Amino acid sequence: MASRRRKAVVGAAVVTAALCSVLIGVGDAEPERPASQRATPSTTRSAPTSASTTTAAASTTTVAPIITAAPVDTVAPTTSPPPNATTAPPPTNAPLATATIRSTARLPWFDPSASWNRPVSDFGPSAVHQQYAQRLWDFGGGEAPAGTINVAFGDYSVPVYPLSEATTTARAYQTSWAMELYGFGVPLGTKIPWNPAWRPGTGNDNILAIVDEQTGRVWEIGGVGQLNVNCANRANVAAAEQNRDFSSTYLCVGGVRIYDNLFTATDATTVDGRGAGINKLALLTRADEVKAGAIRHALQMTVTASMFGPACSPGRGASAPGAGVSCGFFLPPATKLERINPDVGCPTIQTVTDAERSKTVPEGMRFALRVSDDEIAQWLDSRGYSGRIRETARIFAVALRDYGWIVAETGCWGMHIETDSVIGASGQSWADVGIVSNGSAYPRGDLLNGLFRPERIYVVEPPG
Repeated sequence: MASRRRKAVVGAAVVTAALCSVLIGVGDAEPERPASQRATPSTTRSAPTSASTTTAAASTTTVAPIITAAPVDTVAPTTSPPPNATTAPPPTNAPLATATIRSTARLPWFDPSASWNRPVSDFGPSAVHQQYAQRLWDFGGGEAPAGTINVAFGDYSVPVYPLSEATTTARAYQTSWAMELYGFGVPLGTKIPWNPAWRPGTGNDNILAIVDEQTGRVWEIGGVGQLNVNCANRANVAAAEQNRDFSSTYLCVGGVRIYDNLFTATDATTVDGRGAGINKLALLTRADEVKAGAIRHALQMTVTASMFGPACSPGRGASAPGAGVSCGFFLPPATKLERINPDVGCPTIQTVTDAERSKTVPEGMRFALRVSDDEIAQWLDSRGYSGRIRETARIFAVALRDYGWIVAETGCWGMHIETDSVIGASGQSWADVGIVSNGSAYPRGDLLNGLFRPERIYVVEPPG
């Protein structure tokens, strides 16, 4: 018995050492970033630049890995103003679509009764919240010029891949720095469908989603492409030892959310997959929608000046004394106050004062544009748009009028509208509608320049 026990102990030690080497990896010598320098996924939108930005395929391994591709961008964001993001020459290694033939997409996603899938005419203008329209314009982008709004086709986009493109499975583990900030969403070591060629959106968040349009199951994954050394911690090793799976790919990421209600989720059944506490895909603008001629849901907006705590009581709605000045609140469809304190890893740190909170906008708040078809046409003329890009810009403008946009995420510079990306499976579809990757951080990021004006923006009455 003693010899068997000794052999078992030695065997367990060998297994643990092997799993450690797999999670740490050969060549993964870059140290984990200190907390003061870390970028928090979903909350670190940096200023766009014109430099070519591409993302290597996620770091994965079935044995002790050798990392040959450069890691994705995990440096602290900058706050320099963006140059024209549409002039950078296309590099030879610009991201390409991984699929050119796809099944017919269901439009839109989520239940028709979900508030974000209903037009703003169902709710009307807010009688009490209109002051926040000026806040959004003046302060929403932080240090960026007032009203700076980019469309995120590259950096901070969310590539969506069909399940049918998966070539293998991977076991997902969480980075040590992410463990300090939030839950993982699934048990460590959960198997997920995977394809080593899949790339996340560029920028600091590095998010992608996998969708099964047959069943409505979704895998939302953030922090894709982390070096394996960042997942070398006791919790992950213990989970890997329990799984005892030596053949699967190991994937080091920030977080995973899995849900099965892509077609049926409503305000009452959302999943906490983004800053505002709702599904990441709920407000995402997709190339398939633009190709079909209309975006029939509210668009997503990331702002720098999202409202922070301490939380009002109640935190939902603006009924508490001092709401929006001495305490923070959120509005449905948001389900939480994302920032208890204002510091989210941005270079410019807000102070927790009533004066600073009075410059913020609550997550979940919905805005829309008062603009006629004639005014949209005049704006398109002023931009010199013609052909397919004119139609794409018109579709965005009509959606911002008819469905508006919802503040759903926190960033570090300017304001952004998320799309499903020129990177990955929708790349060809975006190219078909005039949005082509040129290797810059924000290809066609200025698509909507001049459309937003402070006098056109109004606050929509929140759902009950």
